[in-house]
Amino acid sequence: AALQDFASPFLVHVRVHLWAPEHAAGELSVNGSWGAILRRDVELSPGSNTINMSLPAESVKLWWPRGHGAQHMYSVACTYIPAGHPELSVSSSRRVGFRLAALVTVNDSDPAVVREANTQEGNS
Repeated sequence: AALQDFASPFLVHVRVHLWAPEHAAGELSVNGSWGAILRRDVELSPGSNTINMSLPAESVKLWWPRGHGAQHMYSVACTYIPAGHPELSVSSSRRVGFRLAALVTVNDSDPAVVREANTQEGNS
């Protein structure tokens, strides 16, 4: 079947890089403009720190290639707020689109093969 918008769920893996001059604690939040929010208390070591988080993305519209539909885009924003010092918070955001891809490993030029493959696992 043809892909439809609101194909989900997707899982957005976010890697946040923070640099701290000394040991610090605070809250890291990751917000998806589709409505998902994650918050985590974090401890930073002096120097470079990397924090990984995964944000679910449900009910998002797909990004379609030019000429095939709309290019729906969403924002992912990360904010770190140091404990006791909200005035020192830092934020960054990126725009993302969601797309599905499939690797066809059968002879898709034969209609009978395509009909049979449509009922197999991995096809919807």
